[in-house]
Amino acid sequence: MNSGECHVCNRVLRKNNFREQIYDDPLIDKDTFLRRKLRKIYNLKQDDYATLKEKSGDYQERFETLVYNLVLEADVMETNAEISAFEEKNKELIDRNKTSSMLRLDHYLLQLFMLYINQELC
Repeated sequence: MNSGECHVCNRVLRKNNFREQIYDDPLIDKDTFLRRKLRKIYNLKQDDYATLKEKSGDYQERFETLVYNLVLEADVMETNAEISAFEEKNKELIDRNKTSSMLRLDHYLLQLFMLYINQELC
């Protein structure tokens, strides 16, 4: 049995959607979880914008509004639709930035490994 309905609101609850609460305040925990989830989609870099104002103003303000709406469950359907539209519109940039992030991580891990090997040999 991987799902069931909530006896209060009749929403379908799935076992795989549950996670261990890290913080004492559930809103902070939810905020942190949603920020991590949205950062995977809203991962555009400064170079992806024509102007710095476009990045620092509109993009970050919109991100904070989306997090606020999802945490407090205000306009959830419209917010999810906006996230899906953004993801579809910027799919290539999002994928490119994910790849470059992974390459930087691989390079960092390789450097750590080489440092470890050098220390072992000395």
